[in-house]
Amino acid sequence: MACRMLCALALACVALAGAADGLSLGADCARAKPTLFLMSGAWRIGGSQMSGSSDGSGGVCPPLNSTVVWWLNSSGTQLWPDEGLPGKQALYYALLVKHLTTQHGYVMGKDFHVIPYDWRVGIQGLKQARRRAPRAAPHRAAPDAGRGARPPAGRDRRGGGMDRIAQRVADGVAGNCGAKAVLITHSFGANIMAHMLHKPELKAWREANVRGWVPVGGPFGGTGATTWMSVLCGDFFKLFPILSNLLRPAVGAKFPITVIGKSVYTFAFGLPSWTFMFPRAATLGADHVVVSTPTRNFTVAEQKELLLTTGNKAGAELLEQSWAMNDAAMAAGPVPGVETFCLYSTAVPTPKTLVFNQSVPERFVMHRPYKIDTTPGDGVVDLASLRLCSKFAPPENMVEVDGPLVDHSTILSHPLGLDGLSSILGRLGAPARGPILFNFLPGRLGR
Repeated sequence: MACRMLCALALACVALAGAADGLSLGADCARAKPTLFLMSGAWRIGGSQMSGSSDGSGGVCPPLNSTVVWWLNSSGTQLWPDEGLPGKQALYYALLVKHLTTQHGYVMGKDFHVIPYDWRVGIQGLKQARRRAPRAAPHRAAPDAGRGARPPAGRDRRGGGMDRIAQRVADGVAGNCGAKAVLITHSFGANIMAHMLHKPELKAWREANVRGWVPVGGPFGGTGATTWMSVLCGDFFKLFPILSNLLRPAVGAKFPITVIGKSVYTFAFGLPSWTFMFPRAATLGADHVVVSTPTRNFTVAEQKELLLTTGNKAGAELLEQSWAMNDAAMAAGPVPGVETFCLYSTAVPTPKTLVFNQSVPERFVMHRPYKIDTTPGDGVVDLASLRLCSKFAPPENMVEVDGPLVDHSTILSHPLGLDGLSSILGRLGAPARGPILFNFLPGRLGR
């Protein structure tokens, strides 16, 4: 009898504990904010970092010496997108992460996640990596992703394909009581997400999981002449506009070609994602000269010829296809059921024409241009391209940051950029706990 009573008491305790857990879970779910995802831009220091094995014949693990070799593949080397928020992204987005955790109460790995992907392959490669529709996931606590860990044996090392991106979002939403996602996509991440959100195959996924989308500095019409600096000169400093603009082009043109420049040039040669970054006629005009040399000028309409002149046949073959894919997403217009807000800066000189004192060589890095004509923008993306985000968002959802120290790289760390993001998140159901303090830097926020 005593044994039966003890068993009944134990079962009652278990039932009470389960009920308490259920009440606690219900309370947590009642307070659940939209699940937040950050999808970074392409290759620069803040990009979706890659990890790799060092068993290639080149004897170098690509990310280990990224300041020199970047992500050059050696034969047999395997690369995959980092899980979680690895070192370089953690540094690049540190102020953003701190802002979202302190001002909005987000917790990394619980209701705030990052989306790694292979930024090198362009939208074409990410589509090819997709092999199955995202599966449904039960509501559960989503574990925090590891920090740059090597994938276990047998894992798909193309794990940053569209299938994995969609599945990561679905899992994160399920782990946060089903609270639909707000997708913050920086730079090239915006181009990729525009394509994903309009894919017919992903309609059910979008309707079930996505509440809002925030393209930040999206180069929907290309990046002016900025990308040509990397493609022709191996220059990546223009991706940090505020710093690089301190150097006069005439002075920079006299600098010798560095080992880093040669490595970046080699890396950039034939990179599929680059073809989405070259400027379009819709932004600069078909007859606008992008690259000027003593022997020939190349207009926006002649960029395919420019690629062929450099010997980049693969890039030339992809160019029109990449532009068509990007333009198709814009032509589709606002994403049904997804509230979209655009955030970008407007007051930093941005390259529109590069003037060289040498002809374009075949398969060899050039000296920096001795003159750079500029246009308003965020220092990387020209303003006409940034404002093409209006294809997806209504005028009242366009948030422009007008500040000389807010550029493509700093918009998610500068107080004005973070204030703009907070205003957007508040309208999407995740208000800030208080105002941003100590914003003594020049600039203004326009809505």
